[in-house]
Amino acid sequence: AIRTYKVVPLAPTSGLVEWVDNTVTFSDYLVGGPGGGAHGRWFPADTPNEECREALQRVPHTAAAARLTAFRDVCAGFTPAMHFFFPEHYGSAEEAFRRR
Repeated sequence: AIRTYKVVPLAPTSGLVEWVDNTVTFSDYLVGGPGGGAHGRWFPADTPNEECREALQRVPHTAAAARLTAFRDVCAGFTPAMHFFFPEHYGSAEEAFRRR
């Protein structure tokens, strides 16, 4: 059998290999799975992740001012949801600390 690992890129030439069982990637938690992950559960009226990504990719890499404007436009319609991770998975800060 072939064993596969998920890699979290840290830089163009380095990354972090998943080795802990029962973990979830940031991407899967935030935008993956049914309903669009945490963003879909907590902010269903926000701009979908795919549309945000496409909006940023349409701007030329050489146009710094245009890229900043596009980024700000995307941020205006896409609310952060990472802060829901610990309450959803552990219920309390004490439980999260105990399980670390």
